Amino acid sequence: MLSRSIFFLCLSVSSALTVALTTALALSLTLILSLSGSPAMANPFPLVVLENEQRQATTKSSESSFAQDPDHVARHKVKKGESLHKIMAKYYRGAGLDKKFLQLAIIKANRGAFVRNNPNFLYAGRVLRLPSINQIKGMVMQSGASGDAQNSGRSATDHIYFMGY
Repeated sequence: MLSRSIFFLCLSVSSALTVALTTALALSLTLILSLSGSPAMANPFPLVVLENEQRQATTKSSESSFAQDPDHVARHKVKKGESLHKIMAKYYRGAGLDKKFLQLAIIKANRGAFVRNNPNFLYAGRVLRLPSINQIKGMVMQSGASGDAQNSGRSATDHIYFMGY
């Protein structure tokens, strides 16, 4: 016998994904109820599940501007004692990006803001340019040849060397 209990949890997914999951849930419920042969559910009309507007409003307010608009760009002045992790959490919350990859994208967009491109060492007072989601996708799509050309222009001070045993 088919279980009629379906647990649906979407606490930290984007609103577009929530709509897709809600649609999939509605189709699944329609299929389950039509297969069960219940006379009460013999209605030929599909089951429609409406999204709770309050839930959608709280989701949108908890997402960052980057999550809502893939072309949004921002600038941030680094304060003393501030970390890249805190800046990323503030600006890219809910964007669904991998944190390590996001770090690399911000470092690439702000070569002079980090000591030897190390995400753990930010210069206080520098203004970070925070790239949009679409700009980050563009960084991924760049050809390997253009990335090699950029790397060949680096000086010896851009690398960390280990001298020892």
